[in-house]
Amino acid sequence: MYGILNKLSILHYNQTLPKLAYTYYRNKITTITRLSKQTYYANYFLVNINNMKKTWQAIHKLLTNCKRKFHSINSLKDPRDNNLVTHKPSRIPNILNENFATIGKS
Repeated sequence: MYGILNKLSILHYNQTLPKLAYTYYRNKITTITRLSKQTYYANYFLVNINNMKKTWQAIHKLLTNCKRKFHSINSLKDPRDNNLVTHKPSRIPNILNENFATIGKS
Protein backbone atom coordinates (compact mmCIF):
# COMPACT_ATOMS: atom_id res chain seq x y z
CA MET A 1 0.00 0.00 0.00
CA TYR A 2 2.80 2.41 0.83
CA GLY A 3 4.36 1.82 -2.57
CA ILE A 4 1.12 3.01 -4.16
CA LEU A 5 1.13 6.15 -1.99
CA ASN A 6 4.73 6.81 -2.97
CA LYS A 7 3.95 6.52 -6.68
CA LEU A 8 0.88 8.69 -6.21
CA SER A 9 2.92 11.42 -4.54
CA ILE A 10 5.52 11.25 -7.32
CA LEU A 11 2.78 11.73 -9.93
CA HIS A 12 1.46 14.70 -7.96
CA TYR A 13 4.96 16.17 -7.54
CA ASN A 14 5.60 15.88 -11.30
CA GLN A 15 2.28 17.67 -11.87
CA THR A 16 0.83 14.84 -13.94
CA LEU A 17 -1.96 14.32 -11.39
CA PRO A 18 -4.27 17.20 -10.36
CA LYS A 19 -4.40 18.11 -6.66
CA LEU A 20 -8.07 17.11 -6.23
CA ALA A 21 -7.45 13.68 -7.73
CA TYR A 22 -4.32 13.25 -5.63
CA THR A 23 -6.08 14.06 -2.35
CA TYR A 24 -9.05 11.87 -3.28
CA TYR A 25 -6.91 8.79 -3.99
CA ARG A 26 -4.57 9.46 -1.07
CA ASN A 27 -7.52 9.59 1.34
CA LYS A 28 -9.05 6.44 -0.16
CA ILE A 29 -5.79 4.50 0.16
CA THR A 30 -5.34 5.69 3.76
CA THR A 31 -8.89 4.66 4.67
CA ILE A 32 -8.52 1.24 3.06
CA THR A 33 -5.18 0.71 4.84
CA ARG A 34 -6.69 1.57 8.24
CA LEU A 35 -9.69 -0.69 7.69
CA SER A 36 -7.53 -3.59 6.56
CA LYS A 37 -5.31 -3.24 9.66
CA GLN A 38 -8.39 -3.19 11.91
CA THR A 39 -9.79 -6.29 10.22
CA TYR A 40 -6.46 -8.11 10.34
CA TYR A 41 -5.90 -7.52 14.04
CA ALA A 42 -9.53 -8.23 14.95
CA ASN A 43 -9.27 -11.62 13.22
CA TYR A 44 -5.82 -12.24 14.71
CA PHE A 45 -7.09 -11.66 18.25
CA LEU A 46 -10.15 -13.86 17.65
CA VAL A 47 -8.00 -16.73 16.38
CA ASN A 48 -5.47 -16.37 19.20
CA ILE A 49 -7.92 -15.64 22.02
CA ASN A 50 -6.59 -18.56 24.10
CA ASN A 51 -2.91 -18.01 23.28
CA MET A 52 -1.67 -15.26 25.61
CA LYS A 53 1.86 -15.28 24.17
CA LYS A 54 0.69 -14.46 20.65
CA THR A 55 -1.86 -11.98 21.99
CA TRP A 56 0.81 -10.04 23.88
CA GLN A 57 3.17 -10.20 20.91
CA ALA A 58 0.51 -8.58 18.75
CA ILE A 59 -0.19 -5.92 21.40
CA HIS A 60 3.53 -5.18 21.61
CA LYS A 61 3.75 -4.95 17.83
CA LEU A 62 0.84 -2.49 17.75
CA LEU A 63 2.27 -0.29 20.49
CA THR A 64 5.86 -0.15 19.25
CA ASN A 65 5.93 0.93 15.64
CA CYS A 66 9.57 1.89 15.49
CA LYS A 67 12.55 -0.25 16.27
CA ARG A 68 14.40 0.50 19.44
CA LYS A 69 17.81 1.97 18.95
CA PHE A 70 20.56 0.79 21.25
CA HIS A 71 23.61 2.90 21.76
CA SER A 72 26.65 1.54 23.49
CA ILE A 73 28.60 3.69 25.92
CA ASN A 74 32.19 3.89 24.75
CA SER A 75 33.59 6.30 27.32
CA LEU A 76 32.74 7.88 30.68
CA LYS A 77 34.35 10.27 33.13
CA ASP A 78 35.78 8.31 36.02
CA PRO A 79 35.18 10.12 39.35
CA ARG A 80 37.84 7.97 41.07
CA ASP A 81 40.49 9.07 38.56
CA ASN A 82 40.07 12.90 38.75
CA ASN A 83 37.21 12.82 36.21
CA LEU A 84 39.48 11.62 33.44
CA VAL A 85 37.70 9.91 30.56
CA THR A 86 38.04 6.16 30.55
CA HIS A 87 37.54 3.90 27.55
CA LYS A 88 37.97 0.60 29.40
CA PRO A 89 34.96 -1.65 28.75
CA SER A 90 35.46 -3.34 32.12
CA ARG A 91 35.43 -0.02 34.04
CA ILE A 92 32.33 1.59 32.43
CA PRO A 93 29.71 -0.69 34.10
CA ASN A 94 31.40 -0.17 37.47
CA ILE A 95 31.26 3.62 37.10
CA LEU A 96 27.55 3.42 36.31
CA ASN A 97 26.88 1.05 39.21
CA GLU A 98 28.78 3.24 41.67
CA ASN A 99 26.86 6.30 40.51
CA PHE A 100 23.38 4.80 40.63
CA ALA A 101 24.00 2.80 43.83
CA THR A 102 24.68 6.01 45.77
CA ILE A 103 21.57 7.86 44.61
CA GLY A 104 19.27 6.27 47.20
CA LYS A 105 21.69 6.84 50.11
CA SER A 106 21.87 10.63 49.73
